[in-house]
Amino acid sequence: MAARVDQTLAVRVRCLVLLLVVASPWACVRGPVCPPGSVRWVRSELFMGLVRSDGALVSEQAFAEFVDRTVTPALPDGFTLLTGRGQYRDAHGKLVREPSHVLIVLHHGEPSTERALEQVRTTYKRSFAQQSVLRTDAASCASF
Repeated sequence: MAARVDQTLAVRVRCLVLLLVVASPWACVRGPVCPPGSVRWVRSELFMGLVRSDGALVSEQAFAEFVDRTVTPALPDGFTLLTGRGQYRDAHGKLVREPSHVLIVLHHGEPSTERALEQVRTTYKRSFAQQSVLRTDAASCASF
């Protein structure tokens, strides 16, 4: 009888552990097993279009000021900016092409970094009349 109780308890514990792993915040960014010498990070990317909702272009000077005023203080541990050319279909099916910048941040999923990324995103939308700023998050391995 004791062996059966122990076995039942063991099954319940395994189920609980599995549930906790699946329900964890990291579940959406599970990724590769990192090779020796590298560490698991979250790679977040913000895609910021440079065409305002009124059709005007965000100047490189205005974007540089935004980076200095907003991005650098919000993400003091560092980031990378890439220049790109994006395209998408708008709500009316029209193909829209626009220059963009992609902000890449490697972090450990800390609440402070999550808040900072959302602050950057919200401030960019408000400052440059943007409907949206796409955000992606993925697990990544990095070594330095």
